[in-house]
Amino acid sequence: MSFENKYRVHEVAKDFGKQTKDITQILTTYATAPKNHMQVLEERELAVIFDYLTQHNQVENIESIFADVYHEP
Repeated sequence: MSFENKYRVHEVAKDFGKQTKDITQILTTYATAPKNHMQVLEERELAVIFDYLTQHNQVENIESIFADVYHEP
């Protein structure tokens, strides 16, 4: 399966508000170490990153998410 858009290590880090070295460490621990911050990620590698970040950034409840972004008019 190929991507139309190439998603690189540094772009994932930026999108999630993390440092590139944090994303590199996740990949090194749970997948294959990237060669550099410009490496294009495969679908499997993205899944590893998303799973890790989801598991390690749990919210207490869904209302807390909406409370931060929604305000009564």
